Amino acid sequence: MFGAFMGSFWIPLVLMVLGVPMFSFAATRPVIYPGMKQALIVIQSFDRQTGEVDDDPQRLYGLMSGPVRKAPSGDEGKVIETSSRDFNLTCVERLSSGTVQCQFIIQSTGEFCKVDGVLQEVSCKILGSEALEIIRDLHMKEGEETLAYRTSDGRLLFAVMPDEVTLKFSGSY
Repeated sequence: MFGAFMGSFWIPLVLMVLGVPMFSFAATRPVIYPGMKQALIVIQSFDRQTGEVDDDPQRLYGLMSGPVRKAPSGDEGKVIETSSRDFNLTCVERLSSGTVQCQFIIQSTGEFCKVDGVLQEVSCKILGSEALEIIRDLHMKEGEETLAYRTSDGRLLFAVMPDEVTLKFSGSY
């Protein structure tokens, strides 16, 4: 049980703490290489290109209902992931700065998710029990069966329906 916790929570959290996504070039930034079957999509509140600050990661963190876990760095975070590990959403609250940073790690499995490194696009359509794993860890408003989250730059859409979860990211504006 503890080993599963280590794999599902600490790996993406360690990437965030070590600074893999800390190069803040845009509010929603992908790390997708042609030929790779994995994508890292980072959501930060500061957009270095425009100088604007938004609340995208704070809004996404607020949608997550899972338990808050403490990282070795002292930062706190939440994780949502499927048992197949093709979909992982991790948000970390940096206690030293009071900021939140989120990231999606998507594996191109062919079943649910596709990663296109050339076009810098990611799409997932997760169904059935895998979708329910994600949905149970989100704050759904009472009486509502759907949820839609879009980053302020319009590059990422995360949508939830009763038995389906969709993620779409486009590298172009």
